[in-house]
Amino acid sequence: MQTIKTTRAKRASAGVAAACAVALTGGAMAAAGPVNAAGADDGARTTTLSAKGLKYKCKATNSVVDQIVGGPQQFLVDSKGAFKGKFKPGTTVTSGTQKLTLVLPKKLVKKVRKDLKVKRVKGSADVKYDFKSKPGGTSKVNVKGLKSGWKKVPKKGALRIPVTGKAASYKIKKGTKKLSVLAPKSFKIHARLAPPVLGSVKKTDLNCKFNGKSRKVGVLVK
Repeated sequence: MQTIKTTRAKRASAGVAAACAVALTGGAMAAAGPVNAAGADDGARTTTLSAKGLKYKCKATNSVVDQIVGGPQQFLVDSKGAFKGKFKPGTTVTSGTQKLTLVLPKKLVKKVRKDLKVKRVKGSADVKYDFKSKPGGTSKVNVKGLKSGWKKVPKKGALRIPVTGKAASYKIKKGTKKLSVLAPKSFKIHARLAPPVLGSVKKTDLNCKFNGKSRKVGVLVK
């Protein structure tokens, strides 16, 4: 009889433990449920837009540099940027990392190294995307923090100078049916040169103007 009572007691204890476990599990699921639901209902997401080989002709504002390289030179820009939001009219788009890579083709690299006798370059850029809304027109969206440390100018081949920054937030107007992101028609580079050109020109700005076929980077609202 003692064995039967002991067995029953163990079963009862196991049953209570199981019930407690179920209760605790259920309580945990109930607590987690609203958090997951809120995330699902939020509807925000991240999308990445990119374009390669955007063409720009850039002219040095320093007359000595401009004369030595032979006037405006061809540059390329690769653009890749993350944007976050619901991407619906009346909501706000925020910026993830914006990566822009300035590409000096090998022909220009040769001029920089042999004609300017520059071995290292660094700088920053003033860039504003064009957010084109239909209907609604185009708005300028500033990209901040685009700076590069010193980069060696190679003896041959192209030179790629990547920089990263963040774009300002943008509120999608009500009634917007399509929202496209375009590379800028123009932008400015603030370049530092080492060693200085002719021993004295340590820096120059470059005014860059788009000379390709399409500035389209991508679409946020379709």
